Amino acid sequence: MDDQAPSKGLIVSVPWEIQTDPKAKPLNTSLAQVVGKSVVYASTLSGDESVYTHVALTKKPASMNVIEINDTRLGAGVRYRNDYPLDGVGNILNLWSIRSVVAVEPFLTLKVAAGETKSWTTTYEYYALSEEQ
Repeated sequence: MDDQAPSKGLIVSVPWEIQTDPKAKPLNTSLAQVVGKSVVYASTLSGDESVYTHVALTKKPASMNVIEINDTRLGAGVRYRNDYPLDGVGNILNLWSIRSVVAVEPFLTLKVAAGETKSWTTTYEYYALSEEQ
């Protein structure tokens, strides 16, 4: 955000307890740590440092398909909402960062028969953090 490297004070949150995928590359805990429903950055990323993990997605209603990225240092955040339910089969949430990017990428499994259509809506909300957040 604002051309700043991901750093201490950056928090990526979801509405459920985070469990990383045990088959994925382990999270470098000197850079970021899982704390309940959040991945909390512990230091500023520089050079070739990166944060990378897969968050395991279990069956959740569409109302829980929400991701927030808040930067307490900058006082700003972004909320991602998707109205497609997380069916838990083949779904992953990929979190990765380098010194110039924080990306949270949901990969959802869609089952669509020939001739059938599926649609969903993704909304991004950008906001200033209040003192209570």
